[in-house]
Amino acid sequence: MNNSDKSNNIFTFEIVSGMLHNYQEMKRKALQLEFELTILNNLISDSEFIDAMSLSSPKSDGIQGGFASDKTANIAISYSDKLDDIRIKETKELSKEYMSVALLMERIKHYISLLPPKQSFVLHKLYIEGAPFGEFIKAEELSISTIKKYKRLGITQLVDMFNFVADRG
Repeated sequence: MNNSDKSNNIFTFEIVSGMLHNYQEMKRKALQLEFELTILNNLISDSEFIDAMSLSSPKSDGIQGGFASDKTANIAISYSDKLDDIRIKETKELSKEYMSVALLMERIKHYISLLPPKQSFVLHKLYIEGAPFGEFIKAEELSISTIKKYKRLGITQLVDMFNFVADRG
């Protein structure tokens, strides 16, 4: 199906082109979200936190000794529960956003790999690898018009691929 066959396509040339232009930013965002998820998973454990709040002064050999009041332990448990709630909520939100970005990036890379070789090569170099246009022209010894032609044809086919999937859902 050609992209011009339907007037209610969700994805247009401009939208897909914008997604490609934003690919490197999506990559940075995914790495940032991945880092944040890792940090959340590496926070102090509940038992370590409660132990730290429940035990009082250190002994001379560096081992914590003596117990604090039940009130301190209850505060530690309450605080730990609230921290867990925040951690769970934050993890869900970050995971949802990460999966959304990662899925779009994987779709873009996969759809580009399905294009004819010359179009795939040009789009992969320019957007997935982020090669600057001027350097790409010099390195590949292709004319500007040839690169623009492959880029335009590739994006047009990507529009059809994205709309094919969107029309099914």
